Amino acid sequence: MKRRKRVLESVWRSDPSESNRTRFVSFLRAYAAAIKAAKKTFFAATIASAKNRPAELFRVVRGLLTPPISGGSPDNSAAHCEAFARFFADKVALIRSGLDATLDAVSVDVTQAPACPILLDSFQFVKPEDVDKILGGMRPTTSILDPCPSWLLKEARGGLAEWVTVVVNASLREGKIPASLKQAVIKPLLKKPSLDPTKLDNFRPVSNLPFLGKVMESVVASQLQVFLRDTDYLDPAQSGFRPGHGTETVLVALVDDLRRELDRGSVSLLVLLDLSAAFDTVDHGILLGRLAEMGLGGTALQWLRSFLEGRTQKVLLGDSCSTPQPLTCGVPQGSILSPLLFNIYMKPLGEIIRSFGVRCHLYADDVQLCHSFPPATSRLDYCNALYVGLPLKTARKLQLVQRAAAMLLTGAGRREHTTPLLSQLHWLPIRYRAQFKVLVLSYKALNGSGPKYLADHISAYEPTRALRSSGEALLSVPPASQVRLAGTRERAFSVVAPRLWNTLPAEVRQAPSLMAFRRGLKTWLFEQAFN
Repeated sequence: MKRRKRVLESVWRSDPSESNRTRFVSFLRAYAAAIKAAKKTFFAATIASAKNRPAELFRVVRGLLTPPISGGSPDNSAAHCEAFARFFADKVALIRSGLDATLDAVSVDVTQAPACPILLDSFQFVKPEDVDKILGGMRPTTSILDPCPSWLLKEARGGLAEWVTVVVNASLREGKIPASLKQAVIKPLLKKPSLDPTKLDNFRPVSNLPFLGKVMESVVASQLQVFLRDTDYLDPAQSGFRPGHGTETVLVALVDDLRRELDRGSVSLLVLLDLSAAFDTVDHGILLGRLAEMGLGGTALQWLRSFLEGRTQKVLLGDSCSTPQPLTCGVPQGSILSPLLFNIYMKPLGEIIRSFGVRCHLYADDVQLCHSFPPATSRLDYCNALYVGLPLKTARKLQLVQRAAAMLLTGAGRREHTTPLLSQLHWLPIRYRAQFKVLVLSYKALNGSGPKYLADHISAYEPTRALRSSGEALLSVPPASQVRLAGTRERAFSVVAPRLWNTLPAEVRQAPSLMAFRRGLKTWLFEQAFN
């Protein structure tokens, strides 16, 4: 169609008659409609290819909505590859150098000195039909280290399953992985499309691994997953890379916890942690110790040790590669087995957090800490009916405590004014909180839900003759002749309560229930405090 379009355009330009123009315009419309239909078909087929696979569907949709942005010619030189390689290595070295030396793994042969009885000493051999199923379900991601494209292996798996089975079973029997399958090609991946691609710290290292090595990992991962399920070893709060767990289940549990605590009148503090270079800084000695503690031994533990040790990686940009570098720590990102090993490595973290009385949820290297406690202002409200009329010097000390609580919850700086913070949190200042408490006690006393001795300190206003204010539920304010001291006038309940009560709107004073009174009273005091 594109060639036909050019022919019609050429004819129209050489002979700009109305008939040639009409044919050219008509074909342009048909050409545009054909392109639109082809795009629709392509998008539908691409999305359908990820049917019933949420992770793959998310990856496909993200790729369609945010295609790669070309910002000029990328720097694919060998020098740039070496710069990336040095940056990734230095980043891991810097993080590990900051760890406490006492946390370094003890150099022991854990494969010969297990910490508990061995529950799994070897992985089961696989059959050709098992390998055929694994090959059919794997993504056809080809590495430059592969001798042939992975899609070809998938298509020809019927004739290759026997050969792959022999190689996989030999690896499981010997407890070793061939060195050629422990090489990784790093393709730097920009963390977000909006980040600056000229800054190396905006990239994460994603390992492109040999296809046959990933087949071996898939065999071991399936058996290790069953073992973890049967022994119930993983932390119950860990939801990353576990069947039946996911971000949705974490969020449902977390939101439920927050809402239940809110219903109890508690305040919840949520802290979100993201471990830096978490997969790349895994200590091999500590991880092997964890594997031994959970009951692995024999060739099973030897195979996992072989998987971790002796690995190398090099950075690939275009046709340029960096010098291969040995890896002394970490598990490769992009690996099938790495997420499982990382979950095992992180198991004690949840136990440590909970030992301090803090709830937590974990999703791989993302950690959510949640701690609930009574509202920070509850102590300020204790007996605060006695705070009414306090001198400004004394009230200021209490106000500073309330300001500190507001700054903690809002994350405000020291220079920010108090009034906007309290308004944002819908908190009444100390002065108005005291008035709120005095007026609530007055309402209870007048309606028989408070002590009789308190009701005896206030009385309803009864004019000597019929006035408009007779039915407005006012209180009698003691005359000045009975209140001579300033402290009594400003702080005595029998004087302050009637004066404050009479300033309330009639609809608030005559509220039908305590709940309605409290609601109307707080709204009115809030307007007085902030408007």
